Amino acid sequence: MSEAILELNEIKNRVSAEEWAIRQDLAAAYRLVAHYGWDDMVFTHLSARVPGPQDHFLLNPYGYQFSEVTASNLVKVDLDGNLVLDNGFEVNAAGFTIHSAVHMARHDALAVMHVHTDAGVAVASMQEGLMPLTQHAMFVYHDLAYHDWEGVALDLDERERVVADLGNKNVMLLRNHGTLALGGSVASCFLRLYYLERACKIQVGIMNGTPNKPNQQAIDMMQQTFNNKDSWEGLGGVAWPSMRRLADRLDPSYQQLFAIWQQMLKLALILVLWIPAMSLAAPYSIVIHGGAGTILRDKMSTEVEAEYRRVLTKAVKAGHQVLRGGGSSTQAVTQAILVMEDSPLFNAGRGAVFTHDGEVELDASIMRGDDLNAGAVTGVKRVRNPILLAEQVMLNSPHVMLMGTGAEAFAETRGLEMVKNDYFHTERRRRQLQ
Repeated sequence: MSEAILELNEIKNRVSAEEWAIRQDLAAAYRLVAHYGWDDMVFTHLSARVPGPQDHFLLNPYGYQFSEVTASNLVKVDLDGNLVLDNGFEVNAAGFTIHSAVHMARHDALAVMHVHTDAGVAVASMQEGLMPLTQHAMFVYHDLAYHDWEGVALDLDERERVVADLGNKNVMLLRNHGTLALGGSVASCFLRLYYLERACKIQVGIMNGTPNKPNQQAIDMMQQTFNNKDSWEGLGGVAWPSMRRLADRLDPSYQQLFAIWQQMLKLALILVLWIPAMSLAAPYSIVIHGGAGTILRDKMSTEVEAEYRRVLTKAVKAGHQVLRGGGSSTQAVTQAILVMEDSPLFNAGRGAVFTHDGEVELDASIMRGDDLNAGAVTGVKRVRNPILLAEQVMLNSPHVMLMGTGAEAFAETRGLEMVKNDYFHTERRRRQLQ
C-alpha cells in the first residue's frame, strides 16, 4: 500500500484533545475571515501554536480558500515551516515568515492572524496610520505597532525587524501591506483583528468628511480599561462562542474530520461508478464513494490505483447482481459494503484506522427509503461485518442503534461471524498510529 494514503479522519486520533480543540477554533476563524470578506484568495494566513513543549504550529493548506479550511486539513509545521504531521497537504513556507517571527519571539501569542483587506491596507498606507477617532479604534490604538514594508516577505532576516517593531504590542499595521493581530487564544486574537479591521474601515469612511477627535479623557479611559491581556481574553470568552455558532450556521464542515466535498474531489481518490440497468422497466444506478482518504496522485503508483478501482468495481457489481436478480436496494447496499469491509483498502472493516488505544472500533448504518426504517451500530470490535449487524438491528430488533458490547452480544444471538480485534489490524494502519 502507498505511504501517501492517510485518512483525514485519522488526524483527530493522532493529536491530543487540546490540539483538536485549537484546530476547530482556528478552522472556524478561517471561515469567519472568509465570511467577513477579509480573505485574499489563497494568500495570507492565520496560525496557532499547538499546545505542548515543542514549537509546532497550525497553518492553512497552501492553495486552498479560507472557506475550504477544516480542522483536519490544517497543516502542522515547525518554526521553519517544515511539516511535522503529514496529512497530504502543504504550506507556503515563505508566507509563514511573519508568523514564525512572532511565534518565535512571543510565546504568549497562541494565535497570529494576518490579512490584506482594502481598508486595512489603505490605513496602513496612510502616513497618519490608525487615528484615535472612534470607539473601535480606541480598543486597539494604544496597543498598535508599525512595521515598514520591505517587499514580499521572503527574507528570513526580516523576522528580526518584525519582532523589534512589534515589541510587546498585540496589533500591528504592516505599512503598505495589511494588518496583524496576536492573542493568547484564537478567540482574543480574532477579536483584536475584528476591532482593528472595523476601525480601519470606519476611518476610510471618515476621510470623506472632517474628523472629530474624541477628548483626551475618553482616549485615556479606553487605554486604561482595554490595553491589557485579561480584558481581551475576557471579551474573547464572551464573544467567541457566538462566533463559533455563526461559523456552524454558515457551514459546519470546518469542524468535521473530513475535508469538504470540493477538497475530496481534488485530493482523494473518489470513484463513482454508475451502472444503468436498461433491461428493467425503471432504470436503477449504484453510486459508491470510496472513502479511502487523501491519496496524492504524484505519490501513488499505478498498481495501487488499479487495486482501488478493482475492489470498487467488485463492490458495485456485487450490488448490481442483487438488483438484477430482483433483490431489494438494502440488500444491494449490504452486498456492496461487504466487499469494502473485507478489503484492507478502506476504513470500513479490515484495514480500518486504530483508535488512540491501539484498537479498531467500527460503525455501520443502513436505512430503507420506502418506510425510513433504519439500523446502526457503533463501537463494535469483534463483528467481522458491521453492515450485517446494522441490517439485523433494522430488521430484527426494536432499536435504531446498538453500541459496544451490547451490540456484539446481539450479533452473537443473530449468528453473525465474530473475530478477534487483530483481524482488522494492518501494518499500514499501525505505522500511521505511531
